[in-house]
Amino acid sequence: MKIKNIKRFPTSLLCVALLVSIPIAGCDYLPEVLTGRPDPTAAKIAPAGPMSLDEPTSPSPFTAPGKLVNEANTGYDTDIQTGIDPAVGSENSTTSPNSQSLNQTKTAQVGYEKEIQVPPSQISEAPVPTRNGFSNLSADGKITIKNANLKFVNDLEIAAQADGLILELGADEGDVLAQGSLLVQLDDRLANSELEVTRKELEAAQEKAKDDSEIEYSRAAFDVAEIEYKKSEELLAKDAETETDLRKKWLEKRRAELAITVAQLKNNQDKAAVEVSVAKRGAAEVQVDLRKMTVPFDGIVAEKKKEKYDWVRAGEPLLRLVSMERLRVVGQVKVIDLKAPPHQLMNTPVTIEIETFPGNRERVSGKIGFVSPVLEVSGAYKIWVEIPNKQVNNQWLFREGMQAMIEINAR
Repeated sequence: MKIKNIKRFPTSLLCVALLVSIPIAGCDYLPEVLTGRPDPTAAKIAPAGPMSLDEPTSPSPFTAPGKLVNEANTGYDTDIQTGIDPAVGSENSTTSPNSQSLNQTKTAQVGYEKEIQVPPSQISEAPVPTRNGFSNLSADGKITIKNANLKFVNDLEIAAQADGLILELGADEGDVLAQGSLLVQLDDRLANSELEVTRKELEAAQEKAKDDSEIEYSRAAFDVAEIEYKKSEELLAKDAETETDLRKKWLEKRRAELAITVAQLKNNQDKAAVEVSVAKRGAAEVQVDLRKMTVPFDGIVAEKKKEKYDWVRAGEPLLRLVSMERLRVVGQVKVIDLKAPPHQLMNTPVTIEIETFPGNRERVSGKIGFVSPVLEVSGAYKIWVEIPNKQVNNQWLFREGMQAMIEINAR
């Protein structure tokens, strides 16, 4: 080619031709970069991330096939196809990705991803947990509550109602007490003295309220003043008395009239004082009664916390009294076990098994007597069933704290 022909060729095209003919490191097919046309012989490279929000993430192109990048940055990868752990160095493999389905394989993350094989039988037989735990609803529609327990219906911790010295404590642990019998007697000498004072004050107030002599005197004085005023008017008409004297008579009459009102008000105050004295006497009687306590119901002394001649403060516990005749079996019904609104559980028949001691269970029947209006955080409603106690050889069989199981016929 002659030099003059070279001068006619554009310089920019000459530079492009030189670049195309020179191989560049890292570029397998440079025309693809320059022209935008893909090389049909070039290897396909998978994208490093999803093309859209709905497309699942593909493996990174910088990760070898069959490898999962170590998320805990431990410095090595784990083969998820063969289960080979490079850190251990074992090459024995008994499982391939084609031998177990995804439903039969679970992965646990313990610093790095490692494959754990779970037998299919264990997966199919495992109970299915829900938001509120495992269901207690059987196939025949019965709800079983296994963690119920017994509580006494009448269980009272008797406390001192006033400060004082214990003079009588007619009970010991295990004693059977009858309703109305004396239980505790505190020192009531001061309270009785105050009661006697209020009684005397009441008697004096009542006698004073009965005295209406001052009212009668005021009325009589008014009658005299009124007569004097009328006579003064007659004398004034005869010019026998001045107008000033008449006005004085009128003022005396008015004062006598007001004296009647004052006497009546004072008598009303005396009657009100009677009511105050009655209230004081009632308060003194309460103070006496607070120091004498009787048994509120038939029961057994379960615990004794004070002894005779101990000094106690108001509100300090003395003993615990329980009635053994009736108990409540308390449990919780989960929401996931219900087939209807919880209020429909009221009066539902139930069967209860009570474990009196290991290996022995007593069966009783009853009806649900309470369904809590509050849904607990655990997703369950508190319920209880009231049952009568049993006696064996004159001894009560059921006791508080015993474990029981409630079987409910779900509606």
